[in-house]
Amino acid sequence: MSKLDTIMNRGISEVIVKSDLVTLLKKRQPLRIKMGFDPSAPDLHLGHCVGLRKLRQLQEEGHTVVVIVGDWTAQIGDPTGQSVTRPMLSQEQVDKNAETYLSQLFKIVDKDKTEIRKQSEWFSDFSLKDVIKLNNADLVFYVGIKYESAGLLKLLENASKSEAALVEIGSKVDPIEFKEDDHEGHEGHGHEGHGHGLYDPHFWFDPTKVELAVEEIASQLSNLDPNNKDAYQSSSASYISELRSLDQEVNDLIQSVPSDNRKMITTHEALGYLEARYGIEIVGTVIPSFSTEEGVAPKDLTEVIEKIQEHDMKIMFLESESPSKGAEVVAQETGVRLVSGLWVETLRSADESYADFL
Repeated sequence: MSKLDTIMNRGISEVIVKSDLVTLLKKRQPLRIKMGFDPSAPDLHLGHCVGLRKLRQLQEEGHTVVVIVGDWTAQIGDPTGQSVTRPMLSQEQVDKNAETYLSQLFKIVDKDKTEIRKQSEWFSDFSLKDVIKLNNADLVFYVGIKYESAGLLKLLENASKSEAALVEIGSKVDPIEFKEDDHEGHEGHGHEGHGHGLYDPHFWFDPTKVELAVEEIASQLSNLDPNNKDAYQSSSASYISELRSLDQEVNDLIQSVPSDNRKMITTHEALGYLEARYGIEIVGTVIPSFSTEEGVAPKDLTEVIEKIQEHDMKIMFLESESPSKGAEVVAQETGVRLVSGLWVETLRSADESYADFL
């Protein structure tokens, strides 16, 4: 049995998506393999050993393991108090448990090939007051289709009233798949702790998809509060009218650009809906769709450089929320001008509307 067969089949119940992982491993490009653990208790159990041995096998093939310590959600526990196995813990208790976990983990995993990250790096600004708001909410809407990080999803599940209160929007908008090009897989989106699956979650770049999201939200609110159904439906209809006007306005603006110039190079694959809706061609992205910038190989940068030269591209757009190190290398090699300030994930401020964003 080959090493690849051993990794893919021994001690494995299911791989999602198996063909994608096989392709990545065959490329022998260093990957960052993430595993999270919950330091709510001081000890690992035997069941962890199967996954840890698999991580060790991947390390021996040159890949890096990133261990994400769930220190933030461990402090919150189960705010409803219904789960005795998830009590609220102090920072000191969590740190002590994590220390014990790591000492046990490194009996199997190679410490020198392991990176330790803490969940609190991303959630430190999320207060207990915010958790209580989640717990009091009758409905919690989230993007889904692998957009939110595993840590955030766990927080939503722990803090919400029930599973029924969580409503995934992305699956309701007829999402498009990520393009199948030379960048197979999508593991981190350039945003730490956040990994994508088959479908592109950035549906807000197509107002017709946002229209479907609005209809779903109105439907959910109407079911929850039938006495005010007419108000929800009226507001929904009014906003959908605005969305259709916005769609036409954006289309007119893009169509005013000569067709040969409707080509873009960006730092990350996040504009698939803009491409599909308005006929813009995304020639290439610096960060492959299944990678973080740390996983960008010289081959990836070479491909982008070749595409820029092939299409005589003059400008590359930098996403405000993505790292730009790779883009700077490409710019040095090609002379392409870097244009910053492209927001793709968030509004620039709480006062900005969706129409202004688009």
